[in-house]
Amino acid sequence: MHGLWPSAGPGRVRTADALLTFGTISAVLPAAWLTPEPGEVAASVLALAVACGLAAALALSPSRLDWQKRRVPGLRGPFLLGLVVNPVLATFVGVAAGLAVGAAIAAAGHPSAALVVGTVVSWVAGLGAGFRFSVAAGLRGAAPTTAVVPPVALRDDTVYGLVYAVSTGLFGGLAVGGTVALVLEPSTGLVVGTATAVASGQASGLSAARRYLVFLLCARRRLPFRLGRFLDWACSAGLMRYSGPAYQFRHAELQHWLAAHPDPVVTP
Repeated sequence: MHGLWPSAGPGRVRTADALLTFGTISAVLPAAWLTPEPGEVAASVLALAVACGLAAALALSPSRLDWQKRRVPGLRGPFLLGLVVNPVLATFVGVAAGLAVGAAIAAAGHPSAALVVGTVVSWVAGLGAGFRFSVAAGLRGAAPTTAVVPPVALRDDTVYGLVYAVSTGLFGGLAVGGTVALVLEPSTGLVVGTATAVASGQASGLSAARRYLVFLLCARRRLPFRLGRFLDWACSAGLMRYSGPAYQFRHAELQHWLAAHPDPVVTP
């Protein structure tokens, strides 16, 4: 189902996807005028929104979070090992990030804040990276195959995106917002941190689910908005069938006719 979006016009759907992402992040923009430097904060939020909007327009592939893997005996070992080992590996990521940020702050003329900011960034980056690495190692499923029906593929991408969006947004927003708050001013850190949380959350997941929603909005006059339920009903009625992560018409004659007439019939 995530591959239906080109039928509503690739350029139109990409543009709508970019605008949706841009508008979501730009919702933080009015709070910039509550900070001591509204112009600079607003410019930072807008730059972040533009970058994420462009990135969202290029997102294509769905991802899967197979939560049932935690109960499969053959996969329980790798999942638990990931929960133990990956936080240790993420500690090195956090320490490296903290040292880099602390050195940059010290070089900018704030040596007293370098240690505090570096420590905060180290902890936040390490915890965030450890959680994400563990989820990816233990629960991420393979790409959609013939064993996955369309509703399940879309659901898995949505769950995957929500988990990654919340974890990445939380830790990313805390790291960036906390750093800015310690170096500049608390209100500035709150605004920048919130924008970073929303941006990083959108960038880390929900690509296929978001693209599918945009597709439904762009094709609302040609297709039912609850398209998934309609196609599932068609399968239960015998008109269509599941073919892995796709839908197919059951009747060979209808398939041959559609193959011979790929363009829609234009009525006078």
